[in-house]
Amino acid sequence: MLKVSNAVKNEYFKNTTRYLNISISKSDTEVINISPYDICQESMVLKERLLDKKSVEYVGCNASVFKITINGLHKGLKGKKIEVSLHTENTVGAPIPLFHGVVDDVKLQSNKKSIEITAYDMMYSLADEDVTSWFRTQVAYLKMGKKLTIKKFRNDLFEFLGITQKKRTLANDSFSIKQLVNMVDKDDEEDSDEEEQEKIYALDLIKAICQINGVFGIINRNGEMDYRRLGVEDEDDGAYPGVDPDDKTNGLYLPFVPGIGVTDIITDSTFYPSYRSVTYEDYDVHGITKVYVRQSEDTKAGYSGSDKKYKYIVQGNRFTLGTTKEEKSNIATAILNKVQGVTYTPFTAECTGLPFLEVGDPVQFYVYDFEESDKQKKDVFVLKSFYVLSRTMKGIQSLTDTLTAQGEEKQRRFVSDLGVREDVSTASLKEKTDKQDERIKSLEDAAENGLKFVSVTALLDNPDPNTVYFIQGEVTVT
Repeated sequence: MLKVSNAVKNEYFKNTTRYLNISISKSDTEVINISPYDICQESMVLKERLLDKKSVEYVGCNASVFKITINGLHKGLKGKKIEVSLHTENTVGAPIPLFHGVVDDVKLQSNKKSIEITAYDMMYSLADEDVTSWFRTQVAYLKMGKKLTIKKFRNDLFEFLGITQKKRTLANDSFSIKQLVNMVDKDDEEDSDEEEQEKIYALDLIKAICQINGVFGIINRNGEMDYRRLGVEDEDDGAYPGVDPDDKTNGLYLPFVPGIGVTDIITDSTFYPSYRSVTYEDYDVHGITKVYVRQSEDTKAGYSGSDKKYKYIVQGNRFTLGTTKEEKSNIATAILNKVQGVTYTPFTAECTGLPFLEVGDPVQFYVYDFEESDKQKKDVFVLKSFYVLSRTMKGIQSLTDTLTAQGEEKQRRFVSDLGVREDVSTASLKEKTDKQDERIKSLEDAAENGLKFVSVTALLDNPDPNTVYFIQGEVTVT
């Protein structure tokens, strides 16, 4: 949830005039500010999402979409940066940021002097951002024997892209990358057909960062790269609608009992419901109990967690190339520690549009308790919590929100696959090396416990129980 004061939040529960502020940068020196009076009434649509499918995959990286219709035949807007914010007549000095992005499409109306603008945030354009040359510098850095952690990699990447990151500490930030495959060989580049050269795109790297850390990637309202996960409260988080019930000045506004309203115990006045409906499933999405990390189905996986009931498989991540089974297990442990036990109820809510609410926020509504109502022979409402995984905000004066979260009740096995594979021969050799390392470690442990090691051509008739005999390359423990 965006960090704004209760006074500002309260303005969006009132019937106050709202003003949409839109600025489009045509160049470094030319900025078009669209007058609120040139915006066609209630034409704004903003769609944001962490996840919009039933299977939970910790990657995200979905672009937000902003649409608006404005009067006037403005030219040359496509590809230009656009910023949008909203304020009420009483909060001119505290506008709430809604969108930072780039105009992707401009449609002219056949019988009107107006245009319909569609814009996406930076995540959309990052899918086509070629970072192959920059990636080669990281490959060279690693080949020099220098330490390259996930955190350094992502910091360098976003500095190169010119995008600010929200300050976050991620689960595997400290993991040292072992291998980066340079998909384009610089020495052979001139002899290669351009179509055959495999390029590295920014979005693919960002997805790999999010997957290995068990987070949803998103460009936030301030145009920053942000990493979100469920079940976390930081300084900006709070429950719907974010009005502090202990605030004696602004009072208690929500949640309300649908269709009835609730008497405010502070002001002793009745406020009507600020949501139209809430529908939800009669089950919770079960949390992940075990995490596997592997390069492909044919390679050995590292894992964490003892309960195999709900498995989550991280596969094909670029940053797990060249790692041992133990290193993969450490990565899996860090991910599991962040996602284990996270559960939520799928729902859809139609309610008052609150611009300070963000995807990933927890929300609460009073819902009808059928079982208790039947027992007590009267209407009983209980407070129920949900997570917003997708939202669509529409209108300006009559601002509305559609909040949703989809999910399967029993996601017993899900594979999150980014498609990066190890060379088969390399993977086979690494598995043999892993087995040899495990064998050596077991022998070292045995030596510490007082066991002796003797090389013989054949097993003795009366072997010593505290001796390990090496026979023609085989290991026999008695």
